[in-house]
Amino acid sequence: MDIGQDILNTTPLGPLQTSLLEHISKLISFGESLTRQRIQIFTPLLEKSQGDMQQRADMLCIERSEQGVITRQIKGNNTWHSMMGNGQPLIGVEHDQRQHVFPVVDNGGRIIGGDSFYSISVY
Repeated sequence: MDIGQDILNTTPLGPLQTSLLEHISKLISFGESLTRQRIQIFTPLLEKSQGDMQQRADMLCIERSEQGVITRQIKGNNTWHSMMGNGQPLIGVEHDQRQHVFPVVDNGGRIIGGDSFYSISVY
């Protein structure tokens, strides 16, 4: 699967921003082995008018799976949306998982997505 092409086809990001997220995605396995946490990269999808707003996927998620690093379209959680709105690193709890979320910023200072580190248990 071509991560870069998937980002270009489904998000409003340009080639340089796509290249940045693609480069970061190559470090997911290393980051997970170092931190012993699950890591996901996320970025907003292109807006679509069809579908129920509550259920519709609104984020492209890049993560490691048994098949390697993959992309999938999902409904972003509250912590992701808050971080995209204010641009500040956050700690949140979603579905009994503690997560640390950090913005990914392009060279122009625009928040283009985020990195999410998940701990399995809540402290």
